[in-house]
Amino acid sequence: MVQSYRFSSMSNTIFSVLQRFVRSYRVGGADHEGEGCDIAFWTISKGEVPTNSNNVDDAYLEQNGLKVVENAYYERGNFNLSYLPHSQSGLIYNVEILFDNKLLKLLSANIRLQNAMDVTKLAAKHFDRSEEVDEAVMQHYIDVVLPNVNVLNLAEANKIEKCKKDLGWGTIRHINELNAQERAELRSGETDINAWERMPGSVNDVVEKFRTMNDTITTVKGIVKVDENIEVIFAWMMHTNSNERIAAHLKNNGNTERTLQYDHKTHTSYATSEIPIPLIPNRQFSVCLTWKRGWNGNLNAYVIAVVDDKEEGDPGTTSNGAVIGSSTALYTLETISSRVTLITQIQKLI
Repeated sequence: MVQSYRFSSMSNTIFSVLQRFVRSYRVGGADHEGEGCDIAFWTISKGEVPTNSNNVDDAYLEQNGLKVVENAYYERGNFNLSYLPHSQSGLIYNVEILFDNKLLKLLSANIRLQNAMDVTKLAAKHFDRSEEVDEAVMQHYIDVVLPNVNVLNLAEANKIEKCKKDLGWGTIRHINELNAQERAELRSGETDINAWERMPGSVNDVVEKFRTMNDTITTVKGIVKVDENIEVIFAWMMHTNSNERIAAHLKNNGNTERTLQYDHKTHTSYATSEIPIPLIPNRQFSVCLTWKRGWNGNLNAYVIAVVDDKEEGDPGTTSNGAVIGSSTALYTLETISSRVTLITQIQKLI
């Protein structure tokens, strides 16, 4: 049992709230499925307190000119705690407030309801292990998921090949490989030749950045060396809804949609991300990520193809008004040394 108080400035009143908490456990099945704990609580009267319990002394409050009221404010609800992998817990919290509207305004009651819900924020902050959990998820992906994934099927292989073709992978030359006439034609725009040109202002960047333009579509290319094992980087790239990346999404885009669906037995995942753009409607990108091991004769390389997850006839906007965007990208990861990986990205946005 817990004794607490709630203050109402409307009537300069203190509500006495005496609550009983009851805990029960749920036994889980295989892999802890269904395992958890439920805690229910409700407001009781002083008459329900066992006779050997200490009585609550309200004298201090009354001496300071505050009126203590019984049986005028009630809170009841429950906590539902469930087992999650990697030593995590799922928390669902329900709470209901009943009050005397002569002593408390509805607005104040709503504020108290919001304050009651803050216990979930407190728990999330106090027990935060975001970085540790992300590392555990990626290690599980490397140790368990990758060795047991199904063989790449024909549909997945076709997606990767189509993505490669759409981006012109391996067919676009660097501008330095063009002869003088081809360069002149490229500058004049009187040719179908595409060539990678270094992006202005990027010469001293860690990432080598290039671009090529075709009509209204710009395709970009980035090359970078990362000081980490190839499997770790690959797991990070496929883990698009990690705590780290959700936090970055919230910081940069606000509370907009970001989802991930991934059957770890396959080579394919589905991700959605909504991006705010000033002065125009938000853009939402729904993509399919398909990966395989082995690329251009390198059996230890990884490739990730990113293509639109939409079909012909789909509406051009979402239910909340965001415009459906289009994105095609291809990432390759190659090992240079034990903890150095070369990443190449080609991408176009429409």
